[in-house]
Amino acid sequence: MASSVDSGSNNDPSKDSHNTIPKHPNFGFAPDSNMRRFERQSTVDLSDFMARGQDETVDVFIAVHFLKISRIHTKEQHFDADVEIRARWTNDDLPNMVQKAVHEGKMEIDVVSLWKPKLVIINLSRVHGDRYQEKFSVIKDLSGRYNILQTIMVSGSFFERMELHDFPNDIQDLNVTVGSELSDKVVLKKDDVFPSRINRSHFQEEQAWRLYRHVEFYDRVPTAFKSSWTDLVTCCADPEALERKLTCQSAAAAHDLHPPEEDQPQILTAVVRVGRRTRFYFWNTYIIMGSLAFLAPCAYTIQEEEVKYRLAYLLTLLLVTVTFKLSAASQLPPVQHLTFLDYYIICIMLFEICNILLVAIHYYVLFNVQHGQSHSD
Repeated sequence: MASSVDSGSNNDPSKDSHNTIPKHPNFGFAPDSNMRRFERQSTVDLSDFMARGQDETVDVFIAVHFLKISRIHTKEQHFDADVEIRARWTNDDLPNMVQKAVHEGKMEIDVVSLWKPKLVIINLSRVHGDRYQEKFSVIKDLSGRYNILQTIMVSGSFFERMELHDFPNDIQDLNVTVGSELSDKVVLKKDDVFPSRINRSHFQEEQAWRLYRHVEFYDRVPTAFKSSWTDLVTCCADPEALERKLTCQSAAAAHDLHPPEEDQPQILTAVVRVGRRTRFYFWNTYIIMGSLAFLAPCAYTIQEEEVKYRLAYLLTLLLVTVTFKLSAASQLPPVQHLTFLDYYIICIMLFEICNILLVAIHYYVLFNVQHGQSHSD
């Protein structure tokens, strides 16, 4: 039996998941439902700590479906995509609820009131319009156990730090990172029963990128949250902070202020890979810049006495190379390292500068020799 309840159908606007993105107090940041940006949270809802046993954890299995990848913005370091996130977990009360619904002849059961892991998309930077929806349903896994299935449909922009060392021969990871507000109660795992998928037919950057076929998962502790427990202890040690944040003391006492490493916030990252197509850069950058390098020795066909024309010729080539370098840099974010294309253009610039110095030194030596001969005569 599969019964579904749409969380957006509630008449209470405060529970309308179509218009509200879940807050994220444990991580400290959350997407705002109106401004669609991140804001700091000052309180922690402790009701979910008592929903299950003190030491009980729940395995939540995650599958991420990339329905459409529309744009990849290298300079702005984000990509636009339509994503479906499916999370399933078991609940001890669910079998009794299903049997009761069948006995009473009901076609639906209320699963929204049951415990939920409160998932949040960490790297979701902006939602396109109101295209963020949640719904809950009941399914059976392969072993016949009832599972609660939470489906999140979102169309938005996802932050992605671009690795540009090999640009324009680079391969980028496009990731969707999922976390939980109840990080000490939830263990996020990859769903191997209902695997993740990519809709390659709706990849709109086919002309510029190659989309790989697989989805990979990584579970890790974000380094940005390593010091969260230290901040918690500092907050509870300050009397004024305690007065403002009463829940902070309760949360710290529950964890004895010394949580183990595994209690750090855990996230699960689904990754798809794209490789940049380099043919455009080959014909429009590599070939043109290489031709400028080959043209530099042509300066020596000018007579030695006309050194000003030699230098003007070489300086013109150098300025053209600098223009290409600035044009290439305008397509990238301000990174603190050199890309492969930077090395290529800089090598050509050094070659041209060496030719300029060679012409100047040659003229200086030739002038001194001729000047010395004229004095000796």
